[in-house]
Amino acid sequence: MALLQEIREKFFSPALEQGLFRFHDVKEVGELPAQVGDAVVHYDIVPDLIHVEIQKRAYLLKEAVLLDEEVALYKEICQALFQVLDPQGDVEEYIEKSLRVILSELHVQVSQTLMRKLIYLAYKDFIGLDRVEALLQDPFILGVRSQGHSRAVEVHHVLYGVLSTNIVLSAHSLERIFRRISLTCGAPLDSQLVCRYKSWDVRLSYRRDEPVLSSFVLKKDVPPYLSPLDMVVRQQVSVEMFAYLWMLIEDGKNVCCSKDSVFL
Repeated sequence: MALLQEIREKFFSPALEQGLFRFHDVKEVGELPAQVGDAVVHYDIVPDLIHVEIQKRAYLLKEAVLLDEEVALYKEICQALFQVLDPQGDVEEYIEKSLRVILSELHVQVSQTLMRKLIYLAYKDFIGLDRVEALLQDPFILGVRSQGHSRAVEVHHVLYGVLSTNIVLSAHSLERIFRRISLTCGAPLDSQLVCRYKSWDVRLSYRRDEPVLSSFVLKKDVPPYLSPLDMVVRQQVSVEMFAYLWMLIEDGKNVCCSKDSVFL
C-alpha cells in the first residue's frame, strides 16, 4: 500500500519527467499507394514502437521487443503493477509515472528508449487489448476480426481491404480481451455481447466451454464525411470556392484557414 500511496502522490507531481509515450503522438504517415501490387508498403503507428508492413494480402505488425535481460526486469515490474495499478485520469501518464516509481524502488535506471517500450507493453498488457491494441491505433484500420484462437486476426484496411495479419491469439489472450472489453463496457460477459469499446462497435461471441469457437468483431465508428458534391448540393459551400481551392492545390500552394481568414 505504501508503494500505491507513493504513486498517487507523485502522479500529480510536475517534477517527474513525463510524456515519453502517447498513442496520439502518432506522426503523419504520409501518402500511401492506392494499391499494393508487388510493392511493400511501410509505415509507423508509433515511431520506434509499432511498425506496419503490408505486402499483397498480408498485414505484418512489428512491435518493439525486449532483450533477455529487459524481459526479466519487465517481469519484476509486472509483479509490482499487479499490486498497485489503479489508473485515473490520463491512463498513459499514470502508467508512466507508476513505472518510474517502481524503477526507483528497484534502484534501476533505464534509457528513454527502454522506458518507451516498458510503457507501451504495460499499457497493452494491463489496460489495452493485448496485441490487438496496436491494430486499434492504426488510423487506416476500419475493422478487426478474430474467428477464434489459433487463427490469424484479420483487419479491414481503408485502402487495401481485408488483410490477414501475423497475429494469432492464444486461448488465454482471447479470454483476456473478452473480459477487458466486458469490464470497459460495463456489461456481463454473456455468450453474445454487443457493446461499444471506446470508438469501436463490438460484437462478441463467447464460448466458455469451447474457446476455439469464440470470436469477436470490432468496427470503427467513422462519422460520415460529405463529399465536395454533397456540400455544394447542401449549399454549404460555393462551386467557385471549390474551384479556387482546386487551383491553389494544383499550383502547389499552401493554404491555412483560421475562422474567417485564409492565409496563402
